[in-house]
Amino acid sequence: MSFAEPQEWYPAEYRTHFDIECQGNPLIETLYPQYSEAEFLGFITNTPELPYNFFNLPFEHAQRDIKRLEKAYIPSPLDYEIYRHIHSEMVNGYVHRNPITPIQQAKMLGVARGKFVPNPHKNKQTASGSCTLLSGISGIGKTERVQLILRLFQPVIRHEFYQKHPLIIDQVPTVSFEISNLKSIKALGVNFFRAIDKLLGTKYTQQWYKGKQGTYAFLIEMQLLAERFGVGITHIDECQKLLAEAKKDDSPTIQYLESLFNNVGVPIIMTCTEEGVELFDTDSDSDDGSLDKFTTCRRLTSGRDIRCERLSLFDDEFQQFIDCFLPPYLFDRTPARSEEFKAQLYDYSQGVHQVLNKLLRLFLDNLHRKRPEASQYSDVLKAVFDNQFRKLKPALRALKNKSAQAYELEMEKLRDYKEDELSQMRDDKFELAGEPLEPRTLHTSVKGPRVCSERELRKL
Repeated sequence: MSFAEPQEWYPAEYRTHFDIECQGNPLIETLYPQYSEAEFLGFITNTPELPYNFFNLPFEHAQRDIKRLEKAYIPSPLDYEIYRHIHSEMVNGYVHRNPITPIQQAKMLGVARGKFVPNPHKNKQTASGSCTLLSGISGIGKTERVQLILRLFQPVIRHEFYQKHPLIIDQVPTVSFEISNLKSIKALGVNFFRAIDKLLGTKYTQQWYKGKQGTYAFLIEMQLLAERFGVGITHIDECQKLLAEAKKDDSPTIQYLESLFNNVGVPIIMTCTEEGVELFDTDSDSDDGSLDKFTTCRRLTSGRDIRCERLSLFDDEFQQFIDCFLPPYLFDRTPARSEEFKAQLYDYSQGVHQVLNKLLRLFLDNLHRKRPEASQYSDVLKAVFDNQFRKLKPALRALKNKSAQAYELEMEKLRDYKEDELSQMRDDKFELAGEPLEPRTLHTSVKGPRVCSERELRKL
């Protein structure tokens, strides 16, 4: 058996585990032990420093320094707990998936025969994996947080020999993919295949995207790949898209999501907005018969329910943001370091990480270009907010009024607006599931009618 060509892989290095139950399992022994909190923070924190001569640099050089701040990340106390939980879930999942045991080899045969494929009409199936839900409003960095944590694990671990016996496995500790707007099992499968291909250099997307295989075959292949490559944990992003479709009688997606990986012992971590949480919290004994599908939701979140919050004005994390973007060595004894300016920043951003990051970067850009007096800093910040955040104001106003639902509705309008603009800049063509641009139909588009492409005519 030959290996594919992953973009980045590491040779397996085995460490005897202190837990007897984990010993003799190559998938566990090759994982790094849990980092200490100090080590973890050292890896995940990213605070690019502006040069001391920032205001004396040519503008193009200053722009590069400001651009680097886009990737700034200030960890919260919650991050280390999430990391420990993910590491623990991976180890617990691997305990019963030892590739050198006869039980696991027999299980692989069962997976290939479809024994573990979830049945959408039988929601009380047993599942050996667990699920963790990570929720919060849009823009506070849920996906970024999970992705940064998952990057602490090696992307691909190559096994060749274990205890002097051949063991040919490319182990993939983590896989991350997004729910497609197409809202179908096949689209979900294509996104999963694409994530595997990106890590391993394989061509499963090409093999399955244009094929005529049924949904059942897609599910079997996804489970087989999860077992074959020793997937430790699966991150599924934007789950509210999936949950919003779950009330339809012909859409058993919520049950598939629960059982697809859990049935083969692979834990999952899902990220979603407040809308998704409301669907998880829906009572299964509702008078609406379409909600019967949610009987599995309580078990679905049996792993852990983690809520991510926006920044608070008095958080250390908020102050660290200011220290990173407006360092004392550049702004000491200026209004930019005052409590009034800090309160103004919070009022404009409402503690939303992405808004605060962009607001501070645009503020620095204006300071370098216009060189205003320090007494004008507050006016500059207001001008930046009024000019660059006009479309975002209704959403932030809703957040200020403590209405997360209204905030999400306004953010959805913004996303629709951006997609509409994008569709005018690019040829309107069908993309693979998960691409930023999704196809629009004539009855949903606000644009004028267009001529169908040959591909669309064939579909008709």
